[in-house]
Amino acid sequence: MGFINPWLYSRGYIAFTDVTNGSSFGCGTAGFPAQQGWDAATGVGTPNFVKILSLLGLGGRPGFGGPGGPGGPGGWQPPFGGH
Repeated sequence: MGFINPWLYSRGYIAFTDVTNGSSFGCGTAGFPAQQGWDAATGVGTPNFVKILSLLGLGGRPGFGGPGGPGGPGGWQPPFGGH
């Protein structure tokens, strides 16, 4: 993929779940609050790997999500049965 930041901030961010509650704290400060969109506490959020693979054009390949992917024989499985 090369340098990922241009892709991440122009398009890839839509494959992340935005975290809008909570904050980072420490060093005697209130820290940085989570908020809608990019923030210092959570960045663009938590990755949804199936969506990331789909955006990269890998969603239909066996083992990468889509048909033959998650839940399919030999396909990628989310850790601990989560999605």
